[in-house]
Amino acid sequence: MLIAEIEHLNTILNRIGDGVISVDSNGLIDFVNQAALRLLSQRQEDMLHSPIARCLIIQNKTGQTFSFDDLPVHDALKQGVSTTLDVSSPERYSFVRWDRTLFPVSITVMPGSALNPTNGGATLVFHDISGDERIDKAKGEFISLISHQLRTPVSIINWYSEKLLRTGVESLTEEQEKYAQEIFKSTRRIGELVTGVVNASRADLDRLRNKHEEVELWSVVQEVARQLASLAHGRGVTVDVGESSEPVIIEGSDKEYIEIILQNLTNNAIKYSSKDGHVAIGLQRIRPGEVLNRQLGQMCERAGVVISIQDEGIGIPDDQKAEIFSKLFRAKNAQALDIVGVGLGLYIAKTYTKFLGGSIWFESKVHSGTTFYVYLPTTLNKEGDDVAR
Repeated sequence: MLIAEIEHLNTILNRIGDGVISVDSNGLIDFVNQAALRLLSQRQEDMLHSPIARCLIIQNKTGQTFSFDDLPVHDALKQGVSTTLDVSSPERYSFVRWDRTLFPVSITVMPGSALNPTNGGATLVFHDISGDERIDKAKGEFISLISHQLRTPVSIINWYSEKLLRTGVESLTEEQEKYAQEIFKSTRRIGELVTGVVNASRADLDRLRNKHEEVELWSVVQEVARQLASLAHGRGVTVDVGESSEPVIIEGSDKEYIEIILQNLTNNAIKYSSKDGHVAIGLQRIRPGEVLNRQLGQMCERAGVVISIQDEGIGIPDDQKAEIFSKLFRAKNAQALDIVGVGLGLYIAKTYTKFLGGSIWFESKVHSGTTFYVYLPTTLNKEGDDVAR
């Protein structure tokens, strides 16, 4: 590369707002732009020709500190592949400034040094996302606040309309009864939406807190079935809850979150079942070494329980299975049925399951029904990690 071209490239890179750091094939910094120096509160002379692993101090959201060599994006330097860690990545990272303050970042690493792309190395581009996170947090808190404020009036309207239909139907005209039915159905739909938004916002705002309590699963399953009995009866669907001769106990978990997981999965199973359909909920203990997920050939590493929710409903098309746990996603055949839903239930179920140290998967065939499986470890420690008992 000619000197004039290098100078022109330097000028361009120094004008952009994102931090840019370039390293040679040995991992030594050969270029750092002004934005990177400003964001990191460092001097150019302290960074140039120094190992990038020494110059970048990185923390995850739990406060664990490690070097650049520990990041997945280090593969760009080792294997010559481009890698990105952004807000969609499972782990969040922050860079540590010279004064020990932090700022969250999205990171992209591309093979090839910015100054000598043909001689190996890599170029790292990072963006301070603290402003983005503040905006997302503000939006989430606003949605959560509005949702909580809506809960009480919606519950009151729902309660009065249900009472009117149960006790005052004889004094209503046929047209008035029809209006009352529509009020009841609409408020129930709003109630489901508000509950979904609240549960999703709790996860998005990192407000999930495990109570670390002992949970007897059969009682939770039976309670969920009782709560959804009215919905099942209205759709002509039977819900079969298995029985056990002994309690199924999970320690160090959270009853409320397990109930939310089962509510969402069972609610979907009922809604997407055909009239006179059947939903079956079962529990199975699983030991280390046993097959956990047959589709992936995944073996169980820690003792736990698998909860299954099986329906005889519409099933999930093969080309949409990969997106089924995405927020706000609904399969096309589900949308075609004009069944109320916003695509939060499965997102919530997966997020809460993962928080409790478990995993979730499903088996489905169009027109033949779907079975969702939720694995929960038998015991969680105080840090939230599952431990075999």
